Amino acid sequence: MKGKAKKIKNKQLEATGTVYSYYFPEVRRVIDRVVKRYPHEVFLRSVKPGLDGFHLPIINKYASVFAKGLLGIRHFKHRYVVSGASEAIFHLFVKFRIEESKTPIYAISGEYQGYGEYAKTLGTKVRRITEREAVERRLQKGIFFISNPSARDGMILSSGFLKSILRRHRVVLDATYVGLTKPFKMDIRHKNIIALFVSLSKPYGLYYYRIGFVFSRIPIASLEANKWFKNIFSLIIADKLLSAIKYCSLWRKYSVFQRNIVAHLRDKFDIPLEPSDVFILAKVSESSARVLSSALRKLLRPYRRGGIYRFCLTPYFLKYERHKTF
Repeated sequence: MKGKAKKIKNKQLEATGTVYSYYFPEVRRVIDRVVKRYPHEVFLRSVKPGLDGFHLPIINKYASVFAKGLLGIRHFKHRYVVSGASEAIFHLFVKFRIEESKTPIYAISGEYQGYGEYAKTLGTKVRRITEREAVERRLQKGIFFISNPSARDGMILSSGFLKSILRRHRVVLDATYVGLTKPFKMDIRHKNIIALFVSLSKPYGLYYYRIGFVFSRIPIASLEANKWFKNIFSLIIADKLLSAIKYCSLWRKYSVFQRNIVAHLRDKFDIPLEPSDVFILAKVSESSARVLSSALRKLLRPYRRGGIYRFCLTPYFLKYERHKTF
């Protein structure tokens, strides 16, 4: 902002720079019903008939429920269970490191930092580029890791932007925020979308349950063994939630909370904050960021993602649940 910023301390801004989804009361109630009669009988099947394929109908249920937004998910024939998105990212980087180490890997500046951290441990580098560079023809053909809705600012990417990248590059799609916005359709039928990974950490607030799935057009051999090494209890939770909570239904309730929190923060801190499409996030756009005062730049430094500032509002959801105030 061009005017003077209100004199405030950083600790007064309770939003976090790292995204922690809300452990929704609706989700907790479903889990309460599961543990009330703990499913011991499922685990007793481990020897006979066995649990090797236990995850498959749950992955298929996810595909059925989220098919309203992920158009073409049925075309991804190779399906794997993973312990959240982090395991999916690691195994995909292992595959690319072994099979095509010369192929450049790209991500937009401000994207999820985990891409680069995992790549670094494998002696691989993720090249961070601007949106403009991503669509330029002079960029060497490679593999893009792209999140949609975007981890940079919680906004749904335009179909035109994705199409412009897919004309020349292959894409691994990070769909971990799908389910936290108003219903929208993302066409993933393009053959250059070679894989996508999803997680229940964001849309259901189940970070520590470690539930994720990979849908791929290509086999990922290192994930085959996960049929033996998986968290059965977390999969039971996933199965119940996919039946109990409809696609994007939490958005209808909590986007109202989001707008109220954003209005509260704009008024209290004089920040040009806007609601993101993802209802647990808010942002300061690139254009607004360019005219921030030096005091606000200093205050907002922990929230910077490239030229954008992104805020996780989960602490305010928790505060409202406990005290009925933001």
